Amino acid sequence: MKVHLIFGFLGSGKTTLIRQFLTAQPDLSRTAVIVNEFGDVGIDGAIMEGNNISIIELNSGCLCCNLKGPMLDAIDEIESSKQVDTLVIESSGLAEPIDTLEALTDPKLQSRIEIGPIVTVVSLPHFEKLCEFLGDFYTEQIRNADTIILNKVDLIDAEESRKLRDLVRLQNNEADLLIAHNCDVDLYTLFSMNHRKINDFVTQVEGLKRSSPTHAEHAHEHMDSIVVENSKKIMRKDLEHWLSSLPNDLYRIKGFLNLDGQHTLLQYSMGQCDLTPNKNANNYQIVFIGKHLDRTTITRSYELLGANSN
Repeated sequence: MKVHLIFGFLGSGKTTLIRQFLTAQPDLSRTAVIVNEFGDVGIDGAIMEGNNISIIELNSGCLCCNLKGPMLDAIDEIESSKQVDTLVIESSGLAEPIDTLEALTDPKLQSRIEIGPIVTVVSLPHFEKLCEFLGDFYTEQIRNADTIILNKVDLIDAEESRKLRDLVRLQNNEADLLIAHNCDVDLYTLFSMNHRKINDFVTQVEGLKRSSPTHAEHAHEHMDSIVVENSKKIMRKDLEHWLSSLPNDLYRIKGFLNLDGQHTLLQYSMGQCDLTPNKNANNYQIVFIGKHLDRTTITRSYELLGANSN
């Protein structure tokens, strides 16, 4: 079974990338996805579901620590329940890449899996700010990648794009760089061509370097996750005003809402908001992720949206 690993910070475009990969496949009966989300409610699984695709959601934690065991159990479940040729694993965005990769060197997997390239998605316009906010945790996702997708280049001009590409290259001068808007890259070709024997993968992981050999805590230990449900009809102008009032330490909002009477997927990150009509989801739950969030204030303010709507 071929295993493909997708890393990238919250809001970089991982889910969009995987959706496009799945959409391009004529037959998904032999493909499966493991989705790891930091929050208590899975959103990405609802976005990807359908089309005969097997999806296992691992929520409320990260693959790099408390979900290592469940990830290996999920791989066993996928193998035993149906014949799968391709498994895509989407990290939570807060997972430490080295710890996640080490879990896949488990001896019981060595004869059963083939590892594809380690792919990291970078939101290029936010690269410098995230380096400043997150430090080594963020840059390790870049340093340990085989392929780096520099996403959202349409949000910056050509000169800024070149400057940021050079800065990314300083973090990793060996990885393939793919420039993208909305993650429009040919993952099928990438995944088909770039595989390695499990022994090579184990050797590579053993050779990976942490930013600090004494690093004992994970960056997400300082992150909060809040789930809020609001089924009232929310007007776009009220939503936009509310988003503009959010604190800077709120890195990611993702979920479903009733926007102007239409079921809509909201994806918000670093000041950028995407709203997409979505018919698949069956709830109106939103997940908030950030540092030291004021749970009461965020919950109450979001629940008040749409209070004056019929």
